[in-house]
Amino acid sequence: MTLRNTVLFLGLIFLAFASSVAQAAQTEIKSCYELVGIGDTQTPAQKRELVIAVDQTVEFDKSIQEHAFKKIQHFLRPGDNVKLVSFSAYVQGNFTNVVLKGQLDTRLSDDERYDIPKKILKKIDRCYALQDKAVREGIGKALLTTFADSSSKIPNTELLDNLNLISKSLYSEDITGERYLLIISDMMEHSTLTSFYKSGSLRKLSPETELAKIKKAGLEMNFKQASVYVIGAGYSKSGKYQSGEDMRNFRAFWTQFFKNGNAHLRAFGTPILMQELK
Repeated sequence: MTLRNTVLFLGLIFLAFASSVAQAAQTEIKSCYELVGIGDTQTPAQKRELVIAVDQTVEFDKSIQEHAFKKIQHFLRPGDNVKLVSFSAYVQGNFTNVVLKGQLDTRLSDDERYDIPKKILKKIDRCYALQDKAVREGIGKALLTTFADSSSKIPNTELLDNLNLISKSLYSEDITGERYLLIISDMMEHSTLTSFYKSGSLRKLSPETELAKIKKAGLEMNFKQASVYVIGAGYSKSGKYQSGEDMRNFRAFWTQFFKNGNAHLRAFGTPILMQELK
C-alpha cells in the first residue's frame, strides 16, 4: 500500500482513537486499555519507543517519502510507542511540533486473558485491530501533511538546535524499553553556528572542528542510548555531485555526534536506508 493510498482508509475507525489538539495540530491515538478498561489486571508495559523527526527545510521527492513510510510500517509491532515530530528553522510559521502520538498496545498474555471476562476480551481484541489501523494510517496522513508543508526556500536549517530541543523534551524521562530515533533529513546544518555547505553542495568537513563548535555553543544532548537511523542524508533535489571522501567525513561527524549524545548511529541512508530499523 502506498503512502497516498493509505490515507484513503482514514475515517470513522481512525476518529474513534484520535483526539485533535487544535493549538498544536496534534493527533493522539490512545491505549485500548484506557478506552476499554481491564479492571484490576495490570496494564502490560510498552517495549519500544520510536521518535520520527522530519526536516521540513527539505523537499524530498515522492520516492524518498514512500521509502520512509514503508520503513516505518515494517518496523511497527505491538508494544510500540510512536511520536512524529516536524522541525524547521526559527522563522514565522515554522517551529518544532509533535504532530502525532500513538501506541500499539503490548498484548495481554494468556494468563492475563484468563482473568478477564470474555465480553471485555472481545472488545479488547477488536480495539487492537482498530488501534493498529489507526496508528499506521495516522502516520501515513501525518507524513503526507508534513512533507507537503516542507519548503527548501527556508533560508536556514537549525538541525543541531532542533535535535537539542528533541533531546530535552522527548528524552527527558527514562523508560524500560528500547529507544529508536528515525531522522528524515538531508542532515545539512546551515545556521549561525555552522554551515555544511559550500557553493550549494556539501563541503569537506572536519568532524573534530564541527564537534568543537557544538561543545563551545553549550549544546549537550542525551538521547538515552537510542538507536538512530537516518533517511535522506546528503539529499540534493538538483542532484549535485557529492564526493565519496566528503560523504565519509559527513557520516563520521554524525557518528561521533550521536556517540557524544549517548546514542548509536545504526544506519545512515544517503539517501536510501539499506537496512531495516531493528
